[in-house]
Amino acid sequence: MSTIVSQVDLRETGSRLNYTGTSANPTVSVVYGRPIIRKVKNKKRKKKRYSRSLKPIQKQMDGMSRVTNRVASAVSRGLGKYRSRANKSARKKRDGMLRDVLKNSARGVGTSLRVASKLPRDTVRVVSGKTIRRSIRFASRVFRPFSLFGR
Repeated sequence: MSTIVSQVDLRETGSRLNYTGTSANPTVSVVYGRPIIRKVKNKKRKKKRYSRSLKPIQKQMDGMSRVTNRVASAVSRGLGKYRSRANKSARKKRDGMLRDVLKNSARGVGTSLRVASKLPRDTVRVVSGKTIRRSIRFASRVFRPFSLFGR
């Protein structure tokens, strides 16, 4: 059986017809040459809206939930890496999960730390900024009458 391969250019559409297969049973496939590009307008995301007095609290809550989410995803990804490596060790050799426990747990911890390495940046974003300064000033004004030194 011999294989026939030939190409025919279709100049109008910029496409090609590929003929492959045997001489008794040819297969025809169309390969498109030019992609169709369509521009789509990006829809703007709606802005978060806060009341003036509760804005700092809500911003703090949003930031802290982001930090907590990152911690949880770091732990989850690390444990997932450990489990997949431990299962692979168990399939490869007898008692492989126990033999390679240190190597696999090191891999999992490495993955967790890689994901969690962004935690300090996220925490600083939450703690620093205009909203936290305003909150501190507000708290200092509220608790000023209760100071021990009478100032």
